[in-house]
Amino acid sequence: MENNNDDLRKEKEVQYYTSIVNAWFNTRLEKDKSLLTLSAAAIGLLITLLTTIGANSTDRVILYGLAIISFIICLCAVIIIFQRNSDHLEKVAKKESTTDPYLKLLDKIASYTFVLGIIFSMVIGISAGIENLNNKGDIKMTDKKSTTTNQSTTRNGNFVEGQRSFVGISGLDPSGSSNSGSQSSSSSGGQSSNSGSGNSSEK
Repeated sequence: MENNNDDLRKEKEVQYYTSIVNAWFNTRLEKDKSLLTLSAAAIGLLITLLTTIGANSTDRVILYGLAIISFIICLCAVIIIFQRNSDHLEKVAKKESTTDPYLKLLDKIASYTFVLGIIFSMVIGISAGIENLNNKGDIKMTDKKSTTTNQSTTRNGNFVEGQRSFVGISGLDPSGSSNSGSQSSSSSGGQSSNSGSGNSSEK
């Protein structure tokens, strides 16, 4: 009876250890797969943005380049990790080796370069948002100036705000000023002739 209990306990321990090892492998593989998928998607997205929207400054081009290079390094590191994992498992099964320092180094490189790529991408997004806000502000200022200019009309050489009709356009007619000048001269001539005839009659 005791032997059966010992065998059952050992079997449970083996199953427990097996489940822990499987969960560890799955977790590590899911991490590497996630880094591989996200890095590839980020590279495609950055290249698409660079070719469609473009970069307006040298700093923006440098940020795009650094972000793409970071994700490429992460991608290559994860691929090498997958290749070295199989070799490492074979050595562990044959009890030839228990640790692989290159795998640890590659894990750090993959994680750090992925984080750097995210940081560079965030800086690109923030700088693009600030630039769009500045452009919208400039467009609004230009629209206000053009609206103010359109509302200003010229009347007798002076700008009048808010006037939209052309009531004072008759004052700009040159024929009207000449007619008034001729009328004033003819009236003054008639008065002088009348005064001359009055003087002659008195004599």
